[in-house]
Amino acid sequence: MSTLKGLTPAARAALSDDFRRGTVPTVDVAEHVVDLGFGRVVDLEPLREVIAAGVSKFGNDPPAESDPWLGPRVHAALRLTRREAADKRLWEYLTVVEFPEYVRWRWGDEGKEKVVSAVRFMGEDSVNALARLWWIPELTRNGSDYTRAATAMGISRLAVSWMQIKLSHHRPCLLAVVDFLQTLQEQTGRVDELGKHMAKAVNANLRTVCLDMLVPNPPTDADAIRDWVKGKVDATLLVGDELPAGPDEAPVPDEDIAEVRKFLDDLAERIGLGGGQVADGRVTAGPA
Repeated sequence: MSTLKGLTPAARAALSDDFRRGTVPTVDVAEHVVDLGFGRVVDLEPLREVIAAGVSKFGNDPPAESDPWLGPRVHAALRLTRREAADKRLWEYLTVVEFPEYVRWRWGDEGKEKVVSAVRFMGEDSVNALARLWWIPELTRNGSDYTRAATAMGISRLAVSWMQIKLSHHRPCLLAVVDFLQTLQEQTGRVDELGKHMAKAVNANLRTVCLDMLVPNPPTDADAIRDWVKGKVDATLLVGDELPAGPDEAPVPDEDIAEVRKFLDDLAERIGLGGGQVADGRVTAGPA
């Protein structure tokens, strides 16, 4: 049984161009592998089955199209608390030791032996190839429901533009952001540029707007998370077309998400992203 371990930052020196392009499939980093001190064994076989199923299912498609399918299932297969998932060493172990072929498949260029960026192996959570698949669903699931998480995984640059700002750990706000960006993508097809513009505007407004005064951020249900983490993972239930179920936490009330969405829509109007003011490849000035 393959189990979760950690990899220290010193291993970065071993990530040669040949390893990152795949002409050398593995690299010896045994001296940098460490125990994470979780006090429990985390079996990696369910995660291995999920990733293998995702690569097989989307093998004839652009690899990015696998993200909405894989994200919720990676989260459901790898049962971690947020505190555990915040340890970057585990993600670096997974990408470098256990799943380097997935990293190359997802971020390489088929047939061209592209040297995959080192950050996809040992970068921040927003860019690490597997950390992003876990953290985006964790932050955008609504209780046990991964519907918005799957949507979020299909929104380009959501992790890079939004995971770095204050609201990313305020669940009602991020759920509303997913809804807003989905609408923006459907209406304009320019969510990369305009979503980045909106993220900057939201971050600037958070200097004067208190998120918890807008809507409360529900506390984590420690009992539900503990039960979920300790529960047995049946990978056969994860690899079908239906979304899995996450931790049995109470969902955020619809009215709270709607309240934040109103704030986002109003801000979008002020900066020129709403009211039909996006046109001709330009972001025009909105009302003062």
